Amino acid sequence: MTLARRFADAEIKRVVDGLVQEIDIRTGRVLFQWDSAAHVPYADSYVPRPSSPSTPWDWFHINAVHLDTDGNLLVDSRNTWTTFKVNRHTGQIIGWGGLPYISEFSPSGKLLFNAKLPAGVSTYRAYLLPWHPAS
Repeated sequence: MTLARRFADAEIKRVVDGLVQEIDIRTGRVLFQWDSAAHVPYADSYVPRPSSPSTPWDWFHINAVHLDTDGNLLVDSRNTWTTFKVNRHTGQIIGWGGLPYISEFSPSGKLLFNAKLPAGVSTYRAYLLPWHPAS
């Protein structure tokens, strides 16, 4: 993929894109495909562009993909420091979390809690406490 459509810098020639596919093993047919560049701005990457135009820029880098309990996907990106909640049918991002944000979503994808860490704080500790809704 060329970066000409997003960057005026003619020195950048190639990127490594993040792609998620669900494939029917029996037929080899692609049932679902999600392309990170179509949904996440390159500017969200914390990895600087390489100095050499011959070196591809790994701007997104998928660490893991997980099928969430609600049937949507959690796509973890190393180089944006973010986990994206992706609608498994439309491909739209329906939520995200990660440094510098701490987010919690309901099973339906509704944002329940979102907090930005204070400047200079790069780690946090989360606790899961027993919680029982009022009757």
